[in-house]
Amino acid sequence: MTDQVTAAAPKVEALEKAKVEVERYPAMQFVVKFSKLVATVIAVLFLLFALMSIITGIFNEDASFLWGLVNAGFYILVGGVLIGLIKGMGEAFEVLLDLEKRK
Repeated sequence: MTDQVTAAAPKVEALEKAKVEVERYPAMQFVVKFSKLVATVIAVLFLLFALMSIITGIFNEDASFLWGLVNAGFYILVGGVLIGLIKGMGEAFEVLLDLEKRK
């Protein structure tokens, strides 16, 4: 029995240390998880803006379908840039968390 307890001691210490590390940086972990959600919401939102721009361009009286396409391209471009920034921020915080855990 004593051998089992002795063998399990390092594992228990590692688990306790990991638990402390998880509780140590809750804000960073929140940013990592939240950034993925926000990027998804922005992607859906800007794709809907682009779709609405194309649809309103089709049904507009002055035949501004091309302007609808230009606006849709703009929305997709801006949405892509915002998604890249937000996901990059989340990945940067994830790297910072990994670096802090290795200390």
